[in-house]
Parts: sequence; C-alpha cells; structure tokens
Amino acid sequence: AALGEAVRSRAPAPARLAEARRALARGDYAAAAEAARAARGLDPALAGALRVEARARREMGDLSGSLALWTQLLSGRPADAEAVWAVAVLSDRLGRAEAALETLSGPPESPARSGTAGWLALRLGQYGRARDLLETIRGTAEEERFLAFLARARLLAGDRDGAADAARRAVAAAPDDPAAWTVAGDADRSRGLAAAAAGAYRTALSLDANHVPALLGLGDLLLSQGRVDEAVERFEAATRARPGAPEPWNDLGVALRARGELEGARAAYARALEADPEFAPALKNLAILYEKYLGRPGDAVALYDRYLARRPGDEEVLRWRKAARRRAEAGP
Repeated sequence: AALGEAVRSRAPAPARLAEARRALARGDYAAAAEAARAARGLDPALAGALRVEARARREMGDLSGSLALWTQLLSGRPADAEAVWAVAVLSDRLGRAEAALETLSGPPESPARSGTAGWLALRLGQYGRARDLLETIRGTAEEERFLAFLARARLLAGDRDGAADAARRAVAAAPDDPAAWTVAGDADRSRGLAAAAAGAYRTALSLDANHVPALLGLGDLLLSQGRVDEAVERFEAATRARPGAPEPWNDLGVALRARGELEGARAAYARALEADPEFAPALKNLAILYEKYLGRPGDAVALYDRYLARRPGDEEVLRWRKAARRRAEAGP
C-alpha cells in the first residue's frame, strides 16, 4: 500500500488531471477535487486542473470554494466564457451579484463578459443597464446565446417592438428553448397579441411542462380573459414546480381572490411571504385583502408599511394606508 501511494504521488500533473477528469465523469466529486488539487500542486499553471476542481466543488455544494477557483481561472483567462458564466451564477446564488456585475462589466471587455454582465443586471432589476450591456454583443459569436435575455431587457425597459424582434430571433436560434418561447409570449402579450402569446406559452410548456415562467405567463393571460379556473390550474402547477419561490404563490393568491376564495388567497400570499418576507407584490396584495375584503385594517397598515419601505413612491398605496389607518383607529 505504501509503495502504491508513493508511485501515485509521483504521477506527473497530466496523469493526475486525467484521473481527476475520470472521477468527475463518474460523479466521484471528492476524488475529482483531490486529484485536480494534486495536479495543480505539481503544475500550478495547469488551467485544466483548476477548471475540474471548480466544477467538482460546485457539484459538492461548496459554492464559495468553487467561486474562488472560477475567479482565479478568470483572472488568467478574462474572456473564458465558462468561467465568466460560473462566476456570475455563483455570485448571484451567494448574494454577491452587485460585485460580480461591476467586475464583469469593466475591462477587459469581451462579448462573453458583456452578455453575462447584462444577465446579472437583469437579475438585479437594472433594466436599462442590462439592455445597454446586451446590445453591445449584437453581431458577435455570443449574440445567439443571449438573445432571450436581450428580449427580456428590452421588454422591461419599455421597448416592446425591440423585444418582439429579439424574441423572434431567439426562437429561431433556439427553437427547443422554453425560455425563448416564454419571452416571445411576454412580448406578444405586451403588444396586445393574446392569441400569439398563448401559442408561444403553450409551445414553451410543450418543451417543458414545468417551465414556471411560461406557466405564470399563461396563467396571467388566462386570468386577464376571465378564465379564472384555468388560471388557477397554471398557478397551482407553478407552485408545485417551484414551491420555494414567492411569485407562483402570489399569482395563485390573485387568482383565488378573483374566484372569491378569500381564505385560500390569504394562505397563498402567506406562502409567498414565507418564501421571501419582503416580496413587495405579496405584501401589497395581502394588505389589500385584509383592508378591503377581510375587515382587518390594522393588519393591513402594518403590511402597507413594509411594502412602502420597499417602494416608497407608490402614491396609490400611500392613500390606501391612510384610509386603512383611519378605519383601524375608528374601531369596529
């Protein structure tokens, strides 16, 4: 056994890297990380070993360790598309998206960095900045990869026609991508093309029956058409597909309130706030439910206050809060 270990420890870096890759391929992530780390010890410049260890640590759930390795790899290869995307995604999951956005949107510039920075800006709600970053990669080899994000950024920045154009190109480039069809549906719905939007959402769901954005988009469309029961079905499917996200529960609450199921709506909003205690739409909707439907103006005031802390410029909610406070102070 000692001889085996001694021989193994003297294996050249490429051999240890090959061992790491085999371990990664069979799902033995701990062994892959160990072999890749050993390869880097033998040859610190071996970028492939850094990449394998970063992938292995990500699969093991060591997101911080993986992010550190991808960042190290990116410092030596600033245009490495895989490393750029890994740094962005892991930073987003770890609550470090702001810092990653500043890093990736700065020099040195490359289409991979600009496109990924645009995606991060979308995640952070910086829609104008997202659009500007994503527009810079038009005509590059990275353009097709980011077309759906460009469509979303244009839509959220108010450019409906531009969003529809980018969405059409996204669908043409990736006809099997449900996200492309979903943003095409959103763009059509924003322009009042209900039938086209429904067709796009249904195509997305034919590709992935649990694609939550398509379920929510189709549910919203059905609800706007008064087809409440069908909308509830889509929103319930979305809550099953992503029970830890606030959006499906909030939308389900809206549909249940439209159907007159006030207690069901209250429970759905509560589930949304369990997922994210400061999710502004659910705070507002639950406050409305308490004030205008359930006769609980005092509870509504507390929720309006939490909502206004997130969105202080909402004049309509400010008026509702004043009315609810007067009713609460007046008593039964």
